[in-house]
Amino acid sequence: MLTEGKVRIEFPEFQKITSKNKVFYNPEMRLDRDLSSLILSFYEGVVLDGLSATGIRGIRYVKESGLESIFNDINPEAVKLIAKNCKMNDMDCKIYNRDLNVLDVKADIVDIDPFGSPSRYLASGFRIIKSKGVLCVTATDTQALCVSKKACIRKYSAIPLKTDFFKELGIRILISSILREAMKQGYSIDVLLAYAHKHYMRVFLSVKKSLTGIEKNIKNLQIVYYCTCGYRTYSKDIMQTCPNCGKKINFSLPVWTGKIKNDNFLDNAMKKEMNSDLEKILNAIKKEIIVPFYYDVHKLAKTYKFDLKKIDLVLDELKRMGFQASRTHFSKTGIKTDADLLSLLKIFR
Repeated sequence: MLTEGKVRIEFPEFQKITSKNKVFYNPEMRLDRDLSSLILSFYEGVVLDGLSATGIRGIRYVKESGLESIFNDINPEAVKLIAKNCKMNDMDCKIYNRDLNVLDVKADIVDIDPFGSPSRYLASGFRIIKSKGVLCVTATDTQALCVSKKACIRKYSAIPLKTDFFKELGIRILISSILREAMKQGYSIDVLLAYAHKHYMRVFLSVKKSLTGIEKNIKNLQIVYYCTCGYRTYSKDIMQTCPNCGKKINFSLPVWTGKIKNDNFLDNAMKKEMNSDLEKILNAIKKEIIVPFYYDVHKLAKTYKFDLKKIDLVLDELKRMGFQASRTHFSKTGIKTDADLLSLLKIFR
């Protein structure tokens, strides 16, 4: 037995989490469940916990977010445990024992939190969700999203790239994959929040049926270029060489280059009572400037052989020069800025 948030559940004995587990509870995802419960408290209606396992997410959505939950899991053992946990929390609940891809329900909010890649469930997510709904997606196969070319092409139909901003690039590839599935079914997306923490990436999207919205979304699908000299940019045009050093330039595509957070939504969310860990990560994300990608100062120092400066001093100097600049939750040694590479190097030198 354990207590998490406002609910109490029974769960299998702690064990190494693998795809072979009959039912698993992942304590490493508690922060995400805290955040998900907070975000969904701004919405009404029915939420589908599509891959429920112990049922912890859906039960918390009922008790903390004021939603009605539908539970689903393909594993009969999980379904028995979900029923037991719902009863323990004095809840009547709808529980299905289906593959999510054949589940015939409708929901205002769909939460897809699989072991590994969410790709095989995205089409069903948009089949199930109502227009003007919210889609929540988790990916734990960060290796595929960030560096493994074959796995990324196979799972996400995208080419990844090993960079010093790999976590953010992975998030943007994930959003790109979701968007391309959304467009097939007539949905546009608006990113409420996307973040990376420990071993997983998480995206919250507001979705609606909108051809105009799709046209706007398409403009944010671009090619990301990156050179080992530190130069990076994004464009719909084809580039062969790096304008900074003249070497052959590497690329990743298709990549979402639009916003990965909604500051107005975050402002409202942060007015609610929350624990210190949640407050810390939301504060970090809120302070990030809305500029795609970040520079890793350790990587720049190694490439250009200069002594490291304190990050806060670099940020102050960038702002003094008229640029936007901030830290980023993606990396303790990362800097987000709209300054070009040469201006940034001038400060370090």
